[in-house]
Amino acid sequence: MKQSSEMDRRGFLKTAGVVAVSFAVPAGLWSCAGEDKKTPAKSGNGKAGDAAAMSAAVAKLEAEGILTMEDPGKWKGKEASHIPQVTFHEGEGALSLFTKHSMSEAHWITAHYLRDQDGKLIGFQAYKGTDAEARHRFELPKGTTRITAYSHCNKHGDWRAADTKTA
Repeated sequence: MKQSSEMDRRGFLKTAGVVAVSFAVPAGLWSCAGEDKKTPAKSGNGKAGDAAAMSAAVAKLEAEGILTMEDPGKWKGKEASHIPQVTFHEGEGALSLFTKHSMSEAHWITAHYLRDQDGKLIGFQAYKGTDAEARHRFELPKGTTRITAYSHCNKHGDWRAADTKTA
């Protein structure tokens, strides 16, 4: 029974960390839940403080490690519902991320984010468990040749899709 209690505390701390991230990252860095999901997320091109806050938020999400299709850790079998799918919008300099994962107040995708070919954070979108789905359109900065997409689940951690060429 004690082990279950420890798992509950760990789950609570993870969720609390995600909530803290949503307060630590200025709302201007992502479109708020409930707004039109077609609005692009900010790419960190604004004030240096905003980019630093976004980077700090992502560092918290990545703190327990990053899972992949090839290395799902203890969550083998969860890959399909946690790795984000990338769809490029040809000629628009944009892409959409979608994670095929149910969304509920108890278990949801908390965020999507993108890194460019140099590992620079170029976009972040937070979600709530009450959102209908984890889907967002991101504008890509000029000069982006490769992206890596990430999805974070409040129960199953951070997941990375394979690197993808943009052009």
